[in-house]
Amino acid sequence: MRRAPPAGSARAAPGRAARIVRKIGAGGIAGRAPRKESVSLNRNPGAVAISIPWLIVAGVCSPFGFNVVPALLPAIQGEFALDGARMQWMVSLYSLTLGMGQLIGGPLSDALGRRGVLLAGLAIFVAGSVAAVLAPTYEVLLAARLMQGLGACATLVIPRATVRDCFAGADAARAMALVMLSLAITPTVAPLIGGVLEVLLGWRSAFAACAVLGIAVLAAALRLHHESLPPARRAPLRLAPLLRGYAALLASWRFCAYALSFSLLNCCFMGFMVVGPSYLARTFGLASTGIALAMLAGYLGFTIGNVVAARRVRRAGVDRLLALGTVVVLAGTLVLFGAVHARSLGWLLAAVCAQSLGTGLAFSPGIAGATATLPERAGTASALTGAIQLGGGALFAMLSGVIDDGSFMPYAWSCLVACAAAALCVLPLWRGRDPLRSRAA
Repeated sequence: MRRAPPAGSARAAPGRAARIVRKIGAGGIAGRAPRKESVSLNRNPGAVAISIPWLIVAGVCSPFGFNVVPALLPAIQGEFALDGARMQWMVSLYSLTLGMGQLIGGPLSDALGRRGVLLAGLAIFVAGSVAAVLAPTYEVLLAARLMQGLGACATLVIPRATVRDCFAGADAARAMALVMLSLAITPTVAPLIGGVLEVLLGWRSAFAACAVLGIAVLAAALRLHHESLPPARRAPLRLAPLLRGYAALLASWRFCAYALSFSLLNCCFMGFMVVGPSYLARTFGLASTGIALAMLAGYLGFTIGNVVAARRVRRAGVDRLLALGTVVVLAGTLVLFGAVHARSLGWLLAAVCAQSLGTGLAFSPGIAGATATLPERAGTASALTGAIQLGGGALFAMLSGVIDDGSFMPYAWSCLVACAAAALCVLPLWRGRDPLRSRAA
């Protein structure tokens, strides 16, 4: 008897291929599906071919601009004679602008297309980076950071919305997790680059590196980023429909649950970006490069969590990964209390690593679940999700800087509150079906 060809073979029977697609969409296939077939068969009808590696590269400017700064904070604080309360604006203003700018960038991309918005955002990011290099005062530096954040928001919105333009069902969640690798890999190298450049050439050289990176990505985008949203599928840019779109998303308890759950978990690491460097320098005597190396623990955890989410989201589903991420962040927060009490650098880094690991597990599933609520408004949903994530993170970071008393305990208690709130968001999701599975089935 002739054996049936494998599922990835060009000779596979159409009926068998259809059964495989249905199983993948339902999350019930036992083995691991061939990569090529699972992506191509679940691509949206008529979608352009944009590679996942390019979408990963397209998103590097935003995390690089954010994570290159913490290692520079002591040097900037010394040059401009700043106190801790003013210093935290270097992180929180960028994050807040990055989040709020997405409320504009998302609808613009829905109305005008993805490519033009991405190119304009990259150009603004380069201009802000150059302004930061030349900033004579702290106020000018903050204005430059605002420009950086406004431009970088496009590098967050467009890759996410492009995934929704090109992929469907559970493969959209997997593609989203892969695209989010730019948020996992870039932070592992950006602090080291910032710390080394600050030691060798001064803190301004790190912003020059941002400008060079932005120019390189802009040049690549001109060649590689094809338009993924045809004119027939674009939504008119009008204020009333825009507000109705945001209202429709906020009226969906599923959207709010997905967006708030991973955003609250992300707040823990955002707060550490503000109060962590000064605590590490004051308590353990670490310099710029030492702070950058110590913070790699958090970035490493986020990277591992994101990779695991990309590999397991199809079988586990977004709800389980969100719940698992919440439990892991909570465990890391409890370890953090003991580490602060014992003044142990090793346990402190282990706690931060666990927190970021849980955040990585929940990050891309949360985004995928939120944008699956209204797929026809993927750009708007992506923008609102990013605004909640980064805007909430910025507010949490500002609060962490205000209540910081030097002991690190106020930050630990804030993380515990964020974990409890995230758990309250995740619990109702277990009562309903996973929207990604139900749409793919």
